[in-house]
Amino acid sequence: MASPNFHLKSSIYMSLCAFFFCIMAALVKATSRSIPLFEIIFFRGLLSTLFLIPLCLHFKLPLRGNNQRLLVMRGLFGFTALIFNFFALSKISLVNESVLRQTTPIFVILLSLIIFKERFFPSLLIFILIAVFGIILILKPQNNFVNWGSLSAIFGAFLAACAYLSIRQLHSSEETPIISLYFSLVSALAALPFLLWHWETPDLKSTLSLLGIGISGTLGQLTLTHAYKYSEASWVTPFTYLQVPFSLVLGILFFKEVPDLLSFGGLILTMASCLILVIIKTRMEKKDLVPLT
Repeated sequence: MASPNFHLKSSIYMSLCAFFFCIMAALVKATSRSIPLFEIIFFRGLLSTLFLIPLCLHFKLPLRGNNQRLLVMRGLFGFTALIFNFFALSKISLVNESVLRQTTPIFVILLSLIIFKERFFPSLLIFILIAVFGIILILKPQNNFVNWGSLSAIFGAFLAACAYLSIRQLHSSEETPIISLYFSLVSALAALPFLLWHWETPDLKSTLSLLGIGISGTLGQLTLTHAYKYSEASWVTPFTYLQVPFSLVLGILFFKEVPDLLSFGGLILTMASCLILVIIKTRMEKKDLVPLT
């Protein structure tokens, strides 16, 4: 049973993860207007790899890792999730993509119950449903919901859930930087052949955006991997809902995607649900209560 301090750490890491990934998503959306999808993925993976290799060497971590098969599988899940999520960002609004990506916790909870036989708190389901209702309020005013971009975001969410669960399993044998390194390296290598199909030489603005994508993606990946180190998958993943309010702010500031009152109502419900989840789980752990069934 994880301690309340561990749950607090995972909550902080996942909140930072949500922020960094929202920055990356906004940069991807802007850059996709001039740079091909696989070129963005390649540079995102390459820049992260160039950062992570010295980090691993500094901490004297074996670059091969201990479970190469699962590390590569995690990398492939992450790579395919990037394809669908980045494609969605090029087709639908930043807010819609963020909202649809939040179906990941639903997939994670279902898969973790089946695969890892994790404990399940009914209160967890209740407040996840409240958060989902808030997301529906945010999504309702938006246009172009049912299209290839939307379907791509949902499928990317499922693949991300598979990647998250593999991260949870890898923590028994691997250090955080090694898990992140494999994901970045696999993504760069898998995207490389597609560059021969379509390449656009980036200008200065696009180069800076690609650099920002690499940095924010790396920071998001490291904080994500740390979050799964300290707590159960079904506890950590609901905090990805924080990407919704972050995306709302970025959408207003940079893409003129102004939400209405329903969207703001959804924002409040989403943030409140995540906060209540922290309080309930922490109190149950402190009192060592048996979850109600």
